[in-house]
Amino acid sequence: MKAYPLLITVGFLAAACGRKDAADAADSRAGGRNAAGRVVPVEVSEARTDTVVDAILATGQIEAVQSIELRPEVEGRLVEIMVREGAYVAAGTPLFKVDDA
Repeated sequence: MKAYPLLITVGFLAAACGRKDAADAADSRAGGRNAAGRVVPVEVSEARTDTVVDAILATGQIEAVQSIELRPEVEGRLVEIMVREGAYVAAGTPLFKVDDA
């Protein structure tokens, strides 16, 4: 529906370009008649403003640009996670607490 005013305008311009004479084209637009004097049906629509949503729905997979592999230096059961996922940490910062038992 949003493209109708543009399509109508392009249609009028294309029709006017095929005329033999600019005067014939001006005469034919007056009263909705063509060069042969026949009535030409015209569709008109009101111009209005609207919001255009520029979005694409797609499916896919996400892959990390960087990753690391964590390995424990000692065996045991984890009892506490000391940092939040995605947080920045300094070298040597404890990440997990292993059961002392």
